[in-house]
Amino acid sequence: QREWFQSLGLGSREHPPEPRGMCLDPSPNAKFLFWTDWGENPRIERIGMDGTMRETIINTKIYWPNGLTLDISTQRVYFADSKLDFIDFCYYNGTGRQQVLAASHYLLHAHSLSLFEDTLYWTDRQLNRVLSANKYRGSNQTVVSHLISQPLSIHVHHPSLQPLYESPCKMATCQHICLLSPSEKSGYSCKCKPGYKLMTDGRCVEEENAYLMVLRNNQIVDVPFNGGDVRAGSMIPVVGIESGISVDYDRKGETLFWVQGKEEDDENCTIYITPYGGGNKTRFLGVDNGLVGAAYTIAFDWIGRNLFIGNRLASNIEAIKVDGKVKYRTVVLVNDGNRTSVSKPKQIALDPTNGKIFWIDEGGYGVPTKVAMANMDGSNPMILEETVQFPEAITLDIEKRMVYYSSQHPPEVVSIDYDGNNKKTILT
Repeated sequence: QREWFQSLGLGSREHPPEPRGMCLDPSPNAKFLFWTDWGENPRIERIGMDGTMRETIINTKIYWPNGLTLDISTQRVYFADSKLDFIDFCYYNGTGRQQVLAASHYLLHAHSLSLFEDTLYWTDRQLNRVLSANKYRGSNQTVVSHLISQPLSIHVHHPSLQPLYESPCKMATCQHICLLSPSEKSGYSCKCKPGYKLMTDGRCVEEENAYLMVLRNNQIVDVPFNGGDVRAGSMIPVVGIESGISVDYDRKGETLFWVQGKEEDDENCTIYITPYGGGNKTRFLGVDNGLVGAAYTIAFDWIGRNLFIGNRLASNIEAIKVDGKVKYRTVVLVNDGNRTSVSKPKQIALDPTNGKIFWIDEGGYGVPTKVAMANMDGSNPMILEETVQFPEAITLDIEKRMVYYSSQHPPEVVSIDYDGNNKKTILT
């Protein structure tokens, strides 16, 4: 949930949001999203459902704002604090704050709230119960159920809680998505999926803005070249990654590929894929893939539409077809005992326009540590540099036919041309 809020620009990398409860009121006279935040500055905020009119409505006498629910008929927000053990309410704009319940043995760690008519319902994680009380003064405190183990989220189900209004989006011309808006006269705003820009007629056109695709330990995010707190807004963050190591993308297929391992084993890894626009992550090869060893590094050939895999356990580099149900594959380079062969590939880079594959190798089994190149079918391998001791990363300037690689010791970035000449230290 935190990453989703950051993807909307709500919070920064230095001060990430800690959202807990969230509620919507799509009524014609509201169109607001409300949420509680446990972050560095605990608060309750609201924002238009199209991302406009953001406002903090409660930021005092609050510590762990947890559960949240709305009384749509009176436009009130009810919220629970799990540290200070109270339930309060206020109007949508933050005024008129009053306490419903506090210092009660029925309220020890409220987690989720829901409301129906004059009764407020909540779950308590410490009591392991579903409870209720009058929504105005907290009277008539009652145990609704004590038979539910570890009750968490709660909602009252009734048609009156989701009244059917005529949606302003019914007449909209939005190509991708229509969001209700409290700030637009039309009552809605058109939005485009990440990587697209909105035209005046509601159409979405793909943007060609360059941005950084960054894999950190547990997520993949997009970062603009000018840095700052904001995201580039070109892709939906991928979350839930475990010990991510390597990432690449298929622009045509709008697909991300990444390699993830385990904390105790960074070589026995798995390749996953997911769409740019968000969705479930899936194994690229499936469980019973017959792969000897495991992937460690990947690089995508956007012309031949093959994914190249560096396998440190099997000491080889393979190419796998990405399109179609059957993932045909072939071994491109192996450790055949020659100095130019593969031992422990650390990272791969491709130049499909010239049919070249480059890799940095940690060496072993008779193969030196090196920066090397070969044709993408594995023929004509050659060593570009073998004085490097601890190679870390590699990338290419295809237009100028230059190779850039980094090393840990000494810490430096070096450039060299495709022929292994004109070596130059760029950073040290």
